[in-house]
Amino acid sequence: MRAWAGLTAAVVGVGAIVGSTLVLAVTGRGLRYTADSMDTISWWQPWAPAVAGLLASLAFPVDARGPAAPSNPLPQAWALLTCGVAFASALIVLGPAEPNYTVLKLGLLLAVPVVVFAVARRRGAAWPDPTVEARWSPAPAVIAYLAVYLSLAEERDSFLAGVPVADSAVLLLAGFAMNALLEEVFYRRWLLTRWRAALGPWPAVAISAIVWAAWHIAIQGSGNLAGDAVNVLANQGVSGLFLGFLWLRYRVMWPLLVIHGVWNANPVQLLAG
Repeated sequence: MRAWAGLTAAVVGVGAIVGSTLVLAVTGRGLRYTADSMDTISWWQPWAPAVAGLLASLAFPVDARGPAAPSNPLPQAWALLTCGVAFASALIVLGPAEPNYTVLKLGLLLAVPVVVFAVARRRGAAWPDPTVEARWSPAPAVIAYLAVYLSLAEERDSFLAGVPVADSAVLLLAGFAMNALLEEVFYRRWLLTRWRAALGPWPAVAISAIVWAAWHIAIQGSGNLAGDAVNVLANQGVSGLFLGFLWLRYRVMWPLLVIHGVWNANPVQLLAG
């Protein structure tokens, strides 16, 4: 039963992401890539850096062993999945304007999981730290990914244009904590790790990628839910698969945080300015 459930999750999840990319490729529709602009990119642009990072990672061996998981990971896995789905759904229904975004994100991606983990610990179901001693092993994958990503990055206005340097630094740090740090901890370290124990590696990667991609509908959507779902699956879904792979292979956070931080910081425009 577990094997069939895992296979179904992996096939449906990865199939939805690949299928969304094919829809864009066949229709010639552009891929919206940021909440800051209605500009679009080609369907293949999220894939190019991900493939480069994947190949660079596979070129170097690594010890990918992790600690043993608790005997019953499903309660926490379902609780976290519910939080992720609720966050995406609530943003779509209520809108991503403040304070909705901050309240929902801190509540559903941080506060509720912390309570879930506290209850589990009291019941003797503490989760072991999944980190292993990968250290700098992920560096080639990160460098390859960012080299291709930055070479293809589209120019767009920086949200920090005209903002003093000190204020810009504070905004970048706050954005990093709220977006890169919180999202990678929730979707990869917490959600993916538990579903990996429940269903296996690739079902977990697919689940975390789709749930993470789904919330972007609220900030990059056009009002056409089906079209918006295709857009985020072909963009964030692809990137989520790659980040999930990195987490499974290395089980250290810094590669995820570096890549996600670069996405959010818009370094091409910061350097240009």
